Amino acid sequence: MTISGASGVYSNAYNFLSFVSTGVDPRTGTYSCNFSLSNLLANTLSGPSIPLVLGFNSLQSDDLGFGKGWGLQLSNFNRKTGKLSLSDGASHMATVGTSSFVLKDKKVKDLKTSRSGRDLLIEHKSGILEVLSSHSSSADQWLVSKIYSSEGRVIHFDYGWAAGRSNLLAVRDESRRLLTIDRSSNL
Repeated sequence: MTISGASGVYSNAYNFLSFVSTGVDPRTGTYSCNFSLSNLLANTLSGPSIPLVLGFNSLQSDDLGFGKGWGLQLSNFNRKTGKLSLSDGASHMATVGTSSFVLKDKKVKDLKTSRSGRDLLIEHKSGILEVLSSHSSSADQWLVSKIYSSEGRVIHFDYGWAAGRSNLLAVRDESRRLLTIDRSSNL
């Protein structure tokens, strides 16, 4: 029998905490915590499917709209640090030229990177294509703006600019809005 707190609420759901993953990396001593919130099933289940994960990174000192260190695990690239962070948790060092996007430390050939205009493209072996966009040509941060399934179906990510950074506002597929993030004005 599982009882949650003094309220006396009973549920076997508390026996299965597969939605939360925590731990300390023994190599670095850093703590991480991930909450699997949902799977966004787009285009009337035709895909792509996007796992929605809220994660904590003890090395992230910025508040990305969810509190210091907290953020949604979506692919992004930072030109200042040269770090490409992927939605699956992997990260790679990369360089961006006027017409190129090259990974420096990638040995396994499970993805390809390229540049198309101002966008950075990440093509996964599974056929998924992620498009990272920046809000201006002088920006140092590229955020995921579209994800295409191997069948060509697309999910769009909409951002707004507030407090000197881009914040995710909505996720939509080809016909409807899948997620809206409403933040109070004091963030």
